[in-house]
Amino acid sequence: YVDGRYVVRDSANPEAFSREELVTEAANGAMVLTLTGRLGPYVDFYNYPQPALWHDTPIQEQTGSVEVAFLSDARTLRMKGRHVQSGARVFVDGQRVEGQIRCESGSLPDCDDEIVLMEIDEIPEAGGMYLVQVQNPGGLFSNDALVYSDLRPVPARSGNLIESGGTFDEWDESWGTGLLNGSVRHTNGMVQFDVDTVSSSQPWRVQLFHRIWLVA
Repeated sequence: YVDGRYVVRDSANPEAFSREELVTEAANGAMVLTLTGRLGPYVDFYNYPQPALWHDTPIQEQTGSVEVAFLSDARTLRMKGRHVQSGARVFVDGQRVEGQIRCESGSLPDCDDEIVLMEIDEIPEAGGMYLVQVQNPGGLFSNDALVYSDLRPVPARSGNLIESGGTFDEWDESWGTGLLNGSVRHTNGMVQFDVDTVSSSQPWRVQLFHRIWLVA
């Protein structure tokens, strides 16, 4: 709506705004923006399966020690990929970035041993943990895959490294238990351990633990 009339912005009458400009204009009441989205033509799960990304381990394995892909000096991530089509777009923490994805050996979407190389044009501004996705052309997004970059310093973080702050909540996924020789109960703000078999050599067989992010 410009100068008292509605204006259609398309390829013949374009105008570009930065994210900061959009937020500022909207906050000042100077802009009302309507965005229309649509599904691409290749979103049929049967004929165009969702792409998948995971670390170079068997996809069915579950472990408490999560291994992640590290961004190499060549700005490349090496990981497993399935149903990834040629020309797939790369996203880091939900933002599209310039990059390419290809097979280490073979041709997309059928890479040898399902190993893909994701090349990112620019190193993230800070070191640390990131979530990476790909989107097939006109198609579906992959899952979020956890990756790590140490090519730039990791910003210092103050406060408690324990995400929960130390407060126990049995539904908080940061907490876990080992129940080989007993059980753990949470009642009235207290944790109770019921030990079926005492083991002095392996006391960890009944345990309560909290996960933290550690790069080693």
